[in-house]
Amino acid sequence: MQKIVFKDKNMSYYSKDEKFYMDFKDEDGNKLTFEIIAEIFLDEKKYLILGDDIQDSEDSYVVREDFSDQGVEYNFIDNEEEFNRVKKEYKKIIYG
Repeated sequence: MQKIVFKDKNMSYYSKDEKFYMDFKDEDGNKLTFEIIAEIFLDEKKYLILGDDIQDSEDSYVVREDFSDQGVEYNFIDNEEEFNRVKKEYKKIIYG
């Protein structure tokens, strides 16, 4: 599972042009920018659907917010069942 640890020096959260973004550094120190497309709450867990803003691609990613001794962590979802549940909830929000 790929893990992203958000710490003050490695993450920024901001709004621009009525959109919300997250910048963070990956394990190699590279800056990555994602648009926050949606927040989903399922089973008392928070998920973010992120879009790759820099490459202007149609790809989106689902990360789960977890807490550890190091702070807030955002973990990419690699469990197909969990991913499908988040996707289904997102479709309910979009399409009703």
